[in-house]
Amino acid sequence: MAQGGISPAMPSAPGQVGGDRTATVLAVAHQPTAFTAPRPDERTVMENQIRLAALGIREELGPMWVDYRAQSGEMTSIQVVHSPKSLSLDQIPRRTKGFGLSSVELMEQQLTAATAAERAVLPAALARENVSVSLVWISRCIADADDRHRAEDLVWADRLISLAAEAQAEQVGVLLMPPPFVPPVTPASFKVIVETLRGLIATAQAAGVRLMLENADPYTADPAKLTPLLDAVGPELGLVLDTGNLEPVMSAAVEAFLTGREPDDLADADPAYEAIQALLPRAEVVHVKTYGFHPDGRSKLYDLDRVLRIIADSGYEGPLTIEYGGFDAKAAESAIKRTAELIRAAAPATA
Repeated sequence: MAQGGISPAMPSAPGQVGGDRTATVLAVAHQPTAFTAPRPDERTVMENQIRLAALGIREELGPMWVDYRAQSGEMTSIQVVHSPKSLSLDQIPRRTKGFGLSSVELMEQQLTAATAAERAVLPAALARENVSVSLVWISRCIADADDRHRAEDLVWADRLISLAAEAQAEQVGVLLMPPPFVPPVTPASFKVIVETLRGLIATAQAAGVRLMLENADPYTADPAKLTPLLDAVGPELGLVLDTGNLEPVMSAAVEAFLTGREPDDLADADPAYEAIQALLPRAEVVHVKTYGFHPDGRSKLYDLDRVLRIIADSGYEGPLTIEYGGFDAKAAESAIKRTAELIRAAAPATA
């Protein structure tokens, strides 16, 4: 069993996500900020907005299931968090502020597991703490080659876009393929994926949120596949670049998760660093994935200092979301705070 209570489990009952299945779309318009790269020699430190990924404090948010499609084609779930809830939805803004941050990314589970009454008090809690919901993640994939399955998944995505708007989120994120720790599905054709994303863009725009895509599976983790897709869909689709969802980092983390152990440090993660460099010009948001730190201060699994130098040298000025991907719940808080310190201290090589 993995540390911190995160471990693979036998699938639970199909669709076990809970919560009220009705939502009212609030027409909250959000204007995305255009990214203009500065000259690196004009910056002495990184002044990017730093966000918190609620996924990094998942042990505080209670039991969590990830839905996926079994080989039979039916939806089922795998439980990925087993700890009891110690933090309610309306307490997340204050918890975010406790890290010295003013924006948080939510997982769909934080909204679908809440009642309509619990969701209704979230905007007031955000206002009290002067914290925003920057993004809500939809965990069900939207690019299944099976037409019926994809249509079912898109109905779910439409509902989550409505919930994201209700939570006053600025963005909503989608994934093409399931997470790599559940059975894969056959991807739809390039043309169908493009059409599907354009349809979701229209839905998101009508709800007042911006649609984002993350590199989170073998398809989108490959810059040679991801870049043409972004080009074909157009600028209405934003990219969330996750520094840990690139090979060989992603495979090492997934293997550790499935075997219930801490991942070993990689001797050579150059392909990941090269992919980060290649994708940064397209990124609208960057997930700084941290797996914690060794007692001597070195980052676990891959070289986080090197990642931050690459980001700083690129001139990227967009948001940086800290996502704790380690398995030790007790280390989450210190890892998040340490990563924020490293971000604030990072500077371009030319500074």
